[in-house]
Amino acid sequence: MKKIQLRSLSLVAIIILLTGCATPSTQKYDMKLNQWLNKTELQLVSYWGAPDKSYTLGNQQFLSYYSQYNEDIPNVSENYQPFFINGLPDYDPVLENVNYQVVPEVCKTTFTIEKGVVVAWNHHGAGCIAN
Repeated sequence: MKKIQLRSLSLVAIIILLTGCATPSTQKYDMKLNQWLNKTELQLVSYWGAPDKSYTLGNQQFLSYYSQYNEDIPNVSENYQPFFINGLPDYDPVLENVNYQVVPEVCKTTFTIEKGVVVAWNHHGAGCIAN
């Protein structure tokens, strides 16, 4: 019984750790974008390149950039292999097959330009993380 509880607790701990790794914070990306505030449009476009989409509304211009990377998520199937300890059967999981599911992570970043200067930014999507 203690062995089962220990395995359950170990499994829960592993899941918690992996969940933390699977959801990266956008805090670093936000800091990266904050560096562009009060920079000129020319500086922005020189670094980021031509925007994927741009439009003007009143005295504001919006420059949007799209990025994508692929996240490889392991898909593990287990096969339980019996073995004996002191003549009693016990079962431990033996990895049988590991496949990877490719999940595209997309980010849309939009900069707001007023009078040729970056005054704001926003981003949307799970792919908005700093490199």
